[in-house]
Amino acid sequence: MEIRQRIDFSFASVELLVNGIVRVLFFGDQSIGVPESREVNNAIGRLSGGKRARVLIMSQPDTVFEFGAREFSSSAEGQQYTLGDALVINSLPHKLLVNFYLKFDKPKNPSKAFDNEADAIAWLLSLNDSAQ
Repeated sequence: MEIRQRIDFSFASVELLVNGIVRVLFFGDQSIGVPESREVNNAIGRLSGGKRARVLIMSQPDTVFEFGAREFSSSAEGQQYTLGDALVINSLPHKLLVNFYLKFDKPKNPSKAFDNEADAIAWLLSLNDSAQ
């Protein structure tokens, strides 16, 4: 998928794709906490022009997401630039974490887990612009 614009961090890359989806790629061997989550959220806002975007989240199997990051990501502030989240899962620990996130943190916007990027993108593109 062609990238229109990209913001890179030491722990992740945030990309605006030609289809309007914002793809977040968390790098391996990283611990993601609230500061990193805020930086990613701000990058999503910059790439989307301050509007709510369809967000595709991917990570390496050895990326660690701290409790605070999960809590921030489901908050009103963490969801302010999100129309919907598609989370691509590639490890058992992440599957458990995402299931917990979806059931207990309950993000305000549509969020769904996928086994592959293609299905995640198809779901994101099916969301209505006023989805919630």
